[in-house]
Amino acid sequence: MGNKELKDVLAGLFSLHMAYDRAAADGKVDLSDLGQLIDPISKLPAAIGGAKLALEQLKGLDDAEKKEVMDFVKASYDIADDVLEMKVEQGIDAALGLAKFIGILKEKPAAEPAPAE
Repeated sequence: MGNKELKDVLAGLFSLHMAYDRAAADGKVDLSDLGQLIDPISKLPAAIGGAKLALEQLKGLDDAEKKEVMDFVKASYDIADDVLEMKVEQGIDAALGLAKFIGILKEKPAAEPAPAE
C-alpha cells in the first residue's frame, strides 16, 4: 500500500527513541553512547525527505492502510518500558484515527443536484 513515507517518518522517530532507550540503559547518556546514533542518523534522509508526503498519506489512510501502519508500529517499536511502549502505540493509533477524521472534515461536500423543474 502507498504509505512508505509515513513509515519512513515513523521508523526515524522510533529509531531515535530506541537509541536513546539503549543509551540510557546504564543510567547515563555520554559519549560512549554515540554508536547508538548510527541507525537513527541513517534513517533521517528518508524521514525528512518524505515528511510532507507522509502528512498527506496520514490524512488519506483507509482502514486497511491504518491496520498496516499499526502492524508496522508494533513490529518496529521496541523499548524496555513496556507500559510506555503501549502508550505510544495507543497514541499513534489515536492519531491515525484523528487524522482520518480531520481528512473527512476537510472533504468538500458533493455538489447537490439541481432541483427538478
